[in-house]
Amino acid sequence: MRLPKTAGRLGALLFAAILATLAVLARNWKESDAAAALPPSPTGLWQSSLVTEPISGFGGPTPVNIALDPDSGAIRSIEFLPNAEDPEYWQRVVNADLFAAFPGRTPAEALQLPVDAVTGATLSSQAAIQTVRAVLARAAAVPAPSAVPLRELFPFGWAQWLALLLFAGNLVVLFRPLRGGWRIFQLTLNVVIFGFCAHFYFSLALTTGWLRTLPHPALSWLLFLFAAVVVIIVLTGRNFYCNHLCPFGCLQELAAKAGHKAGCTIPGPTSFPGGYLRRIILNVAIAGALLQTTFPLFEPFSFFRLQSWWMIAAGLGIVGVSFFLPRLWCRWFCGFGACMDFFRRETPAPIQKGTRHEL
Repeated sequence: MRLPKTAGRLGALLFAAILATLAVLARNWKESDAAAALPPSPTGLWQSSLVTEPISGFGGPTPVNIALDPDSGAIRSIEFLPNAEDPEYWQRVVNADLFAAFPGRTPAEALQLPVDAVTGATLSSQAAIQTVRAVLARAAAVPAPSAVPLRELFPFGWAQWLALLLFAGNLVVLFRPLRGGWRIFQLTLNVVIFGFCAHFYFSLALTTGWLRTLPHPALSWLLFLFAAVVVIIVLTGRNFYCNHLCPFGCLQELAAKAGHKAGCTIPGPTSFPGGYLRRIILNVAIAGALLQTTFPLFEPFSFFRLQSWWMIAAGLGIVGVSFFLPRLWCRWFCGFGACMDFFRRETPAPIQKGTRHEL
C-alpha cells in the first residue's frame, strides 16, 4: 500500500514540474518580441527586457525606461514601469530614490556610482539596481556589471542561524511529536524566531512569484528552504510546514489553546467550505502566474514585520478569532497551505472540539 501513496506524491512533483514548464513557456511567449522593441542607438529611450536582462525580484522583473538626452547622451530620467513586486515593499524602493544622482550623468559615469539595497526590501531593490545597471551597461556598450555577491543574496546573521537550528529541531519533532507544555514551548519558539526574528515564512504571493520568474527566479535562502520543505512533505506524506514551521499558524494555535483553556466555544467539524475555498484561492493564484499577471490577494504573513498598521490590525484580528475558531485562516483562506497539502498523503482531518489535528 505504501508504493501507490509514494507514487502519488511523486506524481504531484511531476505535475508541479509541468506547471513550472508552462510558466517558462508563457514568459517566453510574452517576451518573444521584446528584443525588437529595443532602440538601436545609445540615445533616446532605453528599455529593459528579459531577453537582454533576465533579472527578477520578489515577484518578477522590474521593468524600467531610461531616457537619454539625444545631444549629450546624459541620463534624463529613470522611470520604473508597473511590476508584480509587493506594493508595500516596492513603495520603500521608490521612496528611497536610489538613483537620484544619476540624471545629468552619462551611462558610463552612472555605472561608477554606488547604490545600496533598501533594508527590508532587499530582493526588490536589488532587482531594480541590477536592471538599471544592466540597461546602462548596454547603452554605454560596456560589459554588464557582475552579479550580486552571494553574501548579499544569502544574508546569514544570528537570526538566520537560529532559524536553521530551529528548522532542524522541528524536523526531529515531526517524528516525535510534542505534547502539553512542550508543544506550547515549540509553538512559542516558532513564533518568536521564525516570525519576528528571521522572518522565515512562506506565502502564496512568494511562491507564485517564483513561478512567474522562471527560468530566472530570485535566489534566496527562502527558495532553498522551500524546496527542502516540499521534499520532506513528499517523503513523509505529512504537512511539515503548516503544522511545525509556519509562525502565523503557530500563533493561531497558541490562541486556540488559550481560548480552549478559558472555556471559549470551539465548534465541531469545519471542513466545508474552507477546504474548497483555499483551493480556489490557490488555483486563481497559479492561473495568474501562468498568465504572467497577478490577482489581488490578501495574506497576513507580513504581520511579523510590524511595519504596516493595517497589516498588524488584520493579523491581530485573525489571531483574535482563533480563540473561538481554531486556525481559521489556515483552514479556510490559506492558499499556500493548500499548496503544501498538494504534496502530502492524507486529506486534512476536520477539527474536533477540544483536540488538535494536523492540517
